[in-house]
Amino acid sequence: MKKALTIGAVIAIAAAAAVGVYLWRNGQDVTLPISADGQRALESDPAKIAARRKQYVEQYRQLWRVDDVAAVRDKAKAGNPIAQRRLYEIYEYCLGMRTRGASTLPLLSQMSRLDPALAAMLKELGEEHRTLCGREGVGSEATGQARAFWMRESAKRGDLVSEMRVFVGEAKKPLTPDALKDFIHRTALSGDPAAMMEIASLLPALDGDWPDQATLPAVKGELAGHAWIIAACRAGMDCARGSRLMTTACIRMMNCMRPNYESLLYTDMIPPARRPQVEAIIALIQGTLLRPDLKS
Repeated sequence: MKKALTIGAVIAIAAAAAVGVYLWRNGQDVTLPISADGQRALESDPAKIAARRKQYVEQYRQLWRVDDVAAVRDKAKAGNPIAQRRLYEIYEYCLGMRTRGASTLPLLSQMSRLDPALAAMLKELGEEHRTLCGREGVGSEATGQARAFWMRESAKRGDLVSEMRVFVGEAKKPLTPDALKDFIHRTALSGDPAAMMEIASLLPALDGDWPDQATLPAVKGELAGHAWIIAACRAGMDCARGSRLMTTACIRMMNCMRPNYESLLYTDMIPPARRPQVEAIIALIQGTLLRPDLKS
């Protein structure tokens, strides 16, 4: 199914999906809350960043693809900032299904009568909804207040993605070029693909003139957000069918059948003639902005 998406909608979908702070210390993996100063002090050795990224991806897979709601809740209550983000994203999902899903799912159900693949996908989506939002899941505890509480807790405990969301959303602070540069630098040091994804949702909030003309295409313009999303997916962010990102695209935009989010963007959003521009911006992101030695 091909569904035209607005740029704003794509960024909103990316913002709804975003893994926190997971370190490699002395050859052992440990989950720790890290302050902004702590993130800036992370070792910038590429091998250590790659190790951190590998651990991010694995913990992301565990919390988003394997653990049930009870396990996520227990880890969140124990203070794991990534589990806290997973928990408030479950709340977001369930709240979204009550609102946006109430209007889009009946239409998708009608379409699925002529599309067996879509019917199978909707069956999986229904099972996921019952698991996450039903009596065995979060049930009636999914409220806006609970979502806000766990987002703040996750941010306070050092989850960079949650901190970005609180900074722009709840704190209502202007996102100055210096603030964006700092978030990008901390993302580079963390190796966190989810933080890379979250940068895409920050770009529309940028308030002020970006000082570096060479990297301007990666922070301004209609293709910048797309490039950050694809870069995050390629770095290990879960962007495949069944991921939070793809489920959100299905519910919000009725775009359900692409195998992954990069395919969705390049098939439904980005004209073929502009693909080289996007790839050039991705190279700029990977080779310049995400260089760990590039100070903010």
